[in-house]
Amino acid sequence: MTTISSIAQWPRLASKFPRSGEWPIFVAPDTFRGGRDLEAEDAYFKTGVGIREVFHLGPSAWGIAEDAYCFECGNTRDRTGELSVESDQDDFVTLGRLDVAAGASSTPTIVKAPRPSDSLLEIEWPGILNIGWNPAEAMIILRSWEDRFGAVPLSVSDSTLSLVVARPPRTIEEARFVAHEHFHFCRYDTQFHGFEGIAPYVAKLVGSRVWDFWWD
Repeated sequence: MTTISSIAQWPRLASKFPRSGEWPIFVAPDTFRGGRDLEAEDAYFKTGVGIREVFHLGPSAWGIAEDAYCFECGNTRDRTGELSVESDQDDFVTLGRLDVAAGASSTPTIVKAPRPSDSLLEIEWPGILNIGWNPAEAMIILRSWEDRFGAVPLSVSDSTLSLVVARPPRTIEEARFVAHEHFHFCRYDTQFHGFEGIAPYVAKLVGSRVWDFWWD
């Protein structure tokens, strides 16, 4: 892994990924790494589970069916994984034209990876430890968002993750689908803190190029 000098380089480097196979990601100082069970992760990936199954089997399993705290998302049943936003423009061309920002103290690092989301595995990110998402579970979700929305990692720490989004939801209806998945990836007030309910968060997601997650 090598480093890059500034956040200003990120869009250019991201746009080159299809040719370079190198993904730029910002890693906060003292981010815990390691403690992963690579054999168990590989076995999990080989089961072929998708994002819907992960949500039903993972830390959100006990709550996802009823959505007791997510009624404002507008879903009357679980429709995880159904929405995909399309674009005529290549994701990496879009990413190369965006302005992005990352924590000033984070270390900008270039990682060899088969796809942008997998850069988190390559830096030995252990998953979201304080809520129970292990790396394999989290990666199924993040790979799905990359495929369906062009959402790719920008920065990571022990308790936060920021994604840049090439194909964000375009309407309130689409944003409700996304908010539903965000809610179960990063549950309760940590994800919606400061929004006074889920509806304002849904509105914010329309056209938003950055998705931020914080696990308290």
